[in-house]
Amino acid sequence: MPGKYNTEMYVGDNWQRTIVITDPADIPVDLTGYSARWQVRTDPAATTAVLAISTAGGEIVVNGTTLTASVTGAVTALLATGAYYHDLELTT
Repeated sequence: MPGKYNTEMYVGDNWQRTIVITDPADIPVDLTGYSARWQVRTDPAATTAVLAISTAGGEIVVNGTTLTASVTGAVTALLATGAYYHDLELTT
């Protein structure tokens, strides 16, 4: 389900976002059993991510209809100020 989601992440700050994925009828999707990977790039066509988090790494937690992604301030401190492109992939 392609979609757009804008978020702000400040260099050096802890960052956390909880997202509810909805279907075309705006009904929350049950994400039980899903895994997630979130990659951040400097350009949509960039082949290398400057930040990558996942359920496997523990930075993303899937709970029913919500997905919560978290990054520590130590990690965001490594990012340069600027605009980035985020790609969230959910798999069953």
